[in-house]
Amino acid sequence: MLNLLCSLLFPVLESVSHRGAAVVALRGREGVGLVRMVQLTDDKCLIEATIDRLPATQHEVKVHEYGDLSGGGGISCGGVLVGGVLGVMTPDQSGRGTLHTTSQQLKVCDLIGRSVVVHHGNER
Repeated sequence: MLNLLCSLLFPVLESVSHRGAAVVALRGREGVGLVRMVQLTDDKCLIEATIDRLPATQHEVKVHEYGDLSGGGGISCGGVLVGGVLGVMTPDQSGRGTLHTTSQQLKVCDLIGRSVVVHHGNER
């Protein structure tokens, strides 16, 4: 498993035309980056991720049940949240991976206390 995970979230609520937003800062031995989430409507969450210094292979970005990072390697993060597979990214030649997607299952307000984990290939 890629050692790149971060406990969620720092909600950012502003008087803009969305229903909540959050930013997750990811930092690990093999990569650094941001995951941004914006609740556009009651049933649509925009998710964008940019992660640098990734090894040249596919990576799955997933939301896990717990924000507990004490176990190392994602062990203490629990299983993947229902609807928590955000997508797959393949880094470019510079090692930058990007992901742009929407979810009808995830809501920003439900993500507080969770973690985002970047997995090599089809791990866990």
